[in-house]
Amino acid sequence: MRTRAAIDVSELPLVGFGHRAPQWWAQLLIVAIEGTMFGLATWAYLYMRLDFAHWPPAGTPVPDLGVGTANVLLLVASVVPMVRLQRLAPRGSQAELTFWMVVSTLIGVAALVLRAFEFPAFHVRWDTNG
Repeated sequence: MRTRAAIDVSELPLVGFGHRAPQWWAQLLIVAIEGTMFGLATWAYLYMRLDFAHWPPAGTPVPDLGVGTANVLLLVASVVPMVRLQRLAPRGSQAELTFWMVVSTLIGVAALVLRAFEFPAFHVRWDTNG
């Protein structure tokens, strides 16, 4: 019977940060997907804007921007706990990590609640046909 060579991996770290972590690659792909979506939305807007004499069409209600602006400001503010988490993670301070994860989760829930109010502020239903 032949013996197979084995690699001793007992000295490797249990956690990887940066490009070694699968989550890093997943986040990079999410950014690429979202960037593509914004590019397509911009292209669609420019196509509609340049192809029609009046845009938006007459009689189209203007959306309320208050809730959307509040949501954007909340999401921009969420950068602070996320950066804090990124800096604390390699050190592994469990109490501080837990606190900032709870803060981040609460901001995410607040953003979802605001999103529920944001859709009616558009004054357009999904089944509205121009």
